[in-house]
Amino acid sequence: MNYGTLRHSLCASLALALVAGTASAQRSTNAAGAEALYEEARALMKQGDFAQACPKFKHSYDLDPGGGALLNLAECYEKQGKFASAWSTFKEALVVAQRDGRSERVAYAKKHLAVVEPKLSKITIQVADGANEPGLAITLDDIELGDAAWGVGIPVDPGTHRVVATAPNKLRFERGIEISSASATIEVPKLAAAPQVKAAPRLIDTDTEKKPVADENGGGSGRHTAGYVIGGVGVVALGVGGYFGLSAISKWSDRKDDCVGGCTSAAKSAGDDAKSAAIVSDIGIGLGLVAVGVGTYLVLSSKSAPEPSAARAHSRREARALQVLPALGSTGGGLVIRGAY
Repeated sequence: MNYGTLRHSLCASLALALVAGTASAQRSTNAAGAEALYEEARALMKQGDFAQACPKFKHSYDLDPGGGALLNLAECYEKQGKFASAWSTFKEALVVAQRDGRSERVAYAKKHLAVVEPKLSKITIQVADGANEPGLAITLDDIELGDAAWGVGIPVDPGTHRVVATAPNKLRFERGIEISSASATIEVPKLAAAPQVKAAPRLIDTDTEKKPVADENGGGSGRHTAGYVIGGVGVVALGVGGYFGLSAISKWSDRKDDCVGGCTSAAKSAGDDAKSAAIVSDIGIGLGLVAVGVGTYLVLSSKSAPEPSAARAHSRREARALQVLPALGSTGGGLVIRGAY
């Protein structure tokens, strides 16, 4: 059975009813399509093919809501033996006919309701003592029933129906029942507690502290990076030292030329510049050799010893902080070492 919604019963003895999809939701109007479906459904119903006729009446009504299509749909359900769907649809058609002032349709709906009501099959859902606990939810054919519907006979069409009850931290209760013509009662028992799922014990590796920890980039990558940075600084320092060494040689050659026949003040100035350039060259070459050696050591050692991520980050910061810069002045030149390793 295809239930469209759960509606309040117009009878005092019923709180809710399962309807067969004739809810009064907004529908798009297509009069031509609705008429074509209506005529085909009428022909099928005359042939006794209610399984094909009823859905077409339903679709016709959805395209262009009208009291005539609704009454024919209710009658189709009745002839198909779906008395609950017929009952709820005749109820709706009665309301529409009364609203539209169609007395003949009002009489027609009442006449058929009087025939259908005695044939209704009902399911009554009882909740056992102590079973009504916080969060209890009960559904009939996937439609939730509020507690006002518990203990009330709910009209249903013949066929298989399913009652499900759930509650937080409780095992699910589910019961299927086959309805033919007789009514039935299903009692929802007190739900059993769901088993507690214990978390799996956490395994601790006792050798963790003894093992070098490598981060996502692999162990030793910090030393590797720092080695290349420091080696690069060393190469720059060697280049600076070589430059000032050549400058010293050139200045000393100028001094010799200016001292031919007696040293002049220009010769003295060239000699002083040569000495300053030589000092800078010695410092640059010395630092360059040391830096290249340290960088080579770090690169080679990084391949065999993984480095913790914290130490690697520290090495990167220190490597980035170390800078060797040439400095020139009016009286000479030199190297400025900024930062530390």
